[in-house]
Amino acid sequence: MKVIQSGERYDLYGSGVMTYDTLPPKTYTVEFDPRSGCFLKERSNFKSEEKAYGPHEQKIEKVMNTFDRVPRSLGVILSGDKGIGKTMFAKKLCQKCIAKGLPVLLVDECYPRLSQFIGEIDRECVILFDEFEKMFKTPCNDYEEDDEDDECEDEQAKLLSLFDGTSEGKKLFVVTCNEIENLNDCFINRPGRFHYHFRFEYPTDDEIKAYMSDKLEVPYHGEIPKVVSFSKRVKLNYDCLRAIAFELNSGIGFEEAIADLNILNTEEYDYNITLYFEDGTTLYETRYRVDLYNQNVPFGWVELYNAAGEKIVYVRFNKTMAMYDVTKDVIVIPAKGLFLDYSESEGESITYEKNTPQKLTFSICKPKNPHYFV
Repeated sequence: MKVIQSGERYDLYGSGVMTYDTLPPKTYTVEFDPRSGCFLKERSNFKSEEKAYGPHEQKIEKVMNTFDRVPRSLGVILSGDKGIGKTMFAKKLCQKCIAKGLPVLLVDECYPRLSQFIGEIDRECVILFDEFEKMFKTPCNDYEEDDEDDECEDEQAKLLSLFDGTSEGKKLFVVTCNEIENLNDCFINRPGRFHYHFRFEYPTDDEIKAYMSDKLEVPYHGEIPKVVSFSKRVKLNYDCLRAIAFELNSGIGFEEAIADLNILNTEEYDYNITLYFEDGTTLYETRYRVDLYNQNVPFGWVELYNAAGEKIVYVRFNKTMAMYDVTKDVIVIPAKGLFLDYSESEGESITYEKNTPQKLTFSICKPKNPHYFV
């Protein structure tokens, strides 16, 4: 039997109870008992055998070095869509910390008095909040007009004092989130709380080539350019690339693989459009919304304007004629896929009517993400 004294309280435990002067460097999940509150439960350490593509290893080293140098807690935000490496980055970082002797605490539920419990851990450790905005709600993503309560509790705000670094022991806080707009405003642009904010993007052409070269058997490397070209139309995360590589390694062609995989283009994009004529003149349209890859709607149309902003021509175009020009990063529809209608055009219509169109190009307008400040 073991007797543990805490103040005036004595608790009896079995002979298997172990006592430590400090928390062992293992991985734990934070659990909750309604009678006694939060406690830690040991779990297996993170394993991530996946190779990291891009600058992940350098950024992990940056975090480790900074944590060694600063005299207080350090916060890191990992933001971006699902499947593009945030969790893998966090796991690799945790592996490095365990090897260095730091325990890792995984928080995957919002428990009462959680902030107080973590704050009382008096030793250096890592606290990982995966998909933070889903666990900890804010009024903006939880409140509805017909709620019975007058206010929606801000669960994230309760943790601000913890992230301020005023608690016992220096801690490395790692927060992953898919939707940055659902983070409390006090998290963004506050390097005193979160020193780093790593934004995870979809794999680049070079990263896709490197990944597919590693995952594909040599006889199927000829399919890699098709995967890169397809990534221009559909956002491919590493989950998608893993599935594509698996299918291609079975010996089927890329087109057949894509037809059956759960990978679809579900977005319309804004495009800058230019119509080129034989004599070098051009007509324009900016930020035009269209889905060029919906084969159920083979034709589209757009109104084009001259430099003075005057509508000149309606252009109907055959979407099935679209060709991606990797060297120029544009989608091109050649003249044989175009039909020009001058019936409602104004001003200089005669000039253009006598001219021969060459091609119509679509250049994707990159969406402006409000949290990309650098």
